[in-house]
Amino acid sequence: MPSERDLDGWDLLAAPSLAQPIPGDYQVIVVGDRQLAIPCDSIGEVTQSLSPAFVPGVDPAILGVLMWDGQVCVVVSTHLLLGIARPESSSCPLLVEVEVATETFFIEIDEMTDIMVSSVSNPNIEQTPLVSGYLETAGERLAVLDLDALIRFRG
Repeated sequence: MPSERDLDGWDLLAAPSLAQPIPGDYQVIVVGDRQLAIPCDSIGEVTQSLSPAFVPGVDPAILGVLMWDGQVCVVVSTHLLLGIARPESSSCPLLVEVEVATETFFIEIDEMTDIMVSSVSNPNIEQTPLVSGYLETAGERLAVLDLDALIRFRG
């Protein structure tokens, strides 16, 4: 897996789209100045009122942990992992509960917008870390976050 330095200057939209469409519903999210997508069936709840507890000595992409439904969940900085600057607004970021296989964690985002029904074309994963495909609809192309890779990525 590439290091965080490999993500410098990396453009989420640069990789070519390949075949093998995956139909489904995707939630469009905003992280910094980028619109991205995540599969709706991976989303649990969304909250703005929780603050993760800081954990010393962990990867900087881990904002902390919080107790959720009786389990300790990691909160991941999507901004840091994707190399996207945080906006300087006064609003609190949203925390989105994400369920991948048997793991539950939270990702920090700035906004949720539309839900789109579309297919995803799988890219060459080696060229596009943390992206599982692209949502292509109405002339727009959005990167779909690879949530499984996101929780396992370490710079």
